[in-house]
Amino acid sequence: MRRDLVDQAPRAAAAVPASPIPDEAFIAAEALRLLPERDQELIRLVVREELSIAEAGRIVGVGAATARSRYSRALTRLRDAYVTLDS
Repeated sequence: MRRDLVDQAPRAAAAVPASPIPDEAFIAAEALRLLPERDQELIRLVVREELSIAEAGRIVGVGAATARSRYSRALTRLRDAYVTLDS
């Protein structure tokens, strides 16, 4: 059993991607960087800090409805930037 694992190790290691971070993550980070700062901040608060959109809105100084609108538009811009960079 142990010998089988040792024999399989090189094949398993070869299956691991060379880059620890997938290309998609690099593209997403670059797409986010291309957005206006206020869009970046709102997306980061919701995604990375795991705040609700309303909570993120309070932090950036806007009401919940405005935050929802801005977040929706920011995600659309992020998707568009991602598609442009990925093509």
